[in-house]
Amino acid sequence: MGIRRADLPRLACAAFIGVTLQQVLFILGLAAGTASSASILFATSPLWTVLIATLVGQERPSLRFGASLALGMVGVALVVRGSPVGDEAGGVLGDLLLLAAALTWAAYSVMIVPLLGRYSANRVSAAVTSIGALMLLPLGLPALLATDLGTVPPGIWAVVGYAALGAVVVTNLLYFTAIRHVGASRGAAFLYLQPLFGVLFAVLLLGESVTLLQLLGGAVVLASILSGRRVPRRAGIVASEPDV
Repeated sequence: MGIRRADLPRLACAAFIGVTLQQVLFILGLAAGTASSASILFATSPLWTVLIATLVGQERPSLRFGASLALGMVGVALVVRGSPVGDEAGGVLGDLLLLAAALTWAAYSVMIVPLLGRYSANRVSAAVTSIGALMLLPLGLPALLATDLGTVPPGIWAVVGYAALGAVVVTNLLYFTAIRHVGASRGAAFLYLQPLFGVLFAVLLLGESVTLLQLLGGAVVLASILSGRRVPRRAGIVASEPDV
């Protein structure tokens, strides 16, 4: 993959934390808790990203930027609270697992920034996804072997293909490209759009209704994104042109 030997430990660690561990924690948390818990707890990733990036000296976010992140959290809470499942309480175990998943994504976002200063987003995305998938294989292989693949309907295969290519490969590529230019903190701030678009697609594809509280939350989310458009000062990032 053309990765320098000195960067392999960071790359492997990022793949384990951001792909393998994050997926395991998220799926287990979603199974033990609720969709509303998943939405609001995983949406705390930007706050953890800012905290971790600041602690390691990677970024120095302004007070205004921190306020925009907090405003985004308020918007996410309104979107989730306004949904029909917003009143359901997830199990404590599920909530803890989902919070841990948010922390792993934040750590992952910070870890890959130095790599994006030396390599292209394409290369980092391919390496991280491949390594993370190999680490996931031993965990999922027993269940896969026990499944009669011939009975799986075509619609399920389409969903699996979209989850693998769209939600992992394409998403990681776009995300890596973005945070290389704007930093981990500002890039993570756009994760607040996930629950907003989740509601939109639920209406368009599933016919769900939207409440006034959800619309208000969506407006707050957009306001937080616009108010945080000023990029935090970045420190310790290699500024050289990455390899193709």
